[in-house]
Amino acid sequence: MSKNLKALTKDELEFLNSKYKFKLMDNYVVVSCVGFDRKVLHEIDKPFTLTTPIRRITITPKAIKCWIEQFKDKYSLLEVQNSINTLIITYQDISIDDIKIILERNNSLIKIV
Repeated sequence: MSKNLKALTKDELEFLNSKYKFKLMDNYVVVSCVGFDRKVLHEIDKPFTLTTPIRRITITPKAIKCWIEQFKDKYSLLEVQNSINTLIITYQDISIDDIKIILERNNSLIKIV
């Protein structure tokens, strides 16, 4: 099921988190690119793709749901999607607990360096 997935590196994730901001507004995720006065609305129950300078990243409804319900205040939507991608690539179950473990591990690695 890994298709063409590839997890983002620590540097790529930091770069993308500095460029893209995500907010929740009613039934939409508002994506804004830092430095540009442009916001794009995406429905929370449909996947959408970010075409970034690094690569195209598809944000899934599962990642959006997990982000809204559990991680919105602490992690970015990109971090949640990257954690799900990591679990898929490594053939692990995708549960909230597993996503949380990956997020905490990645977040601690970012703070150490």
